[in-house]
Amino acid sequence: MMELMQNYAKEGIVGIANPDRWEICPAAIEFVSATISASSFEELKKHCFLTETRWCLGDLIGLIWFALISARTFYLYTPRSEAKG
Repeated sequence: MMELMQNYAKEGIVGIANPDRWEICPAAIEFVSATISASSFEELKKHCFLTETRWCLGDLIGLIWFALISARTFYLYTPRSEAKG
């Protein structure tokens, strides 16, 4: 998840390098933090990021394809606001 959010994972500690980039979705940051303390996948499935976010099937399929492609081609996503500035 961290690699999808910021293109690398910090070693040893779960952390987001630029939390201000994710302020519109604080549940995503909370979910990443929960991955370090959750005792099971079942516990993570109950997290509000997965239960309260309204996911449509097309979004999930797109996210899965993006994850597969970026993991194999080292694609780096640059948000529009950062690309302009």
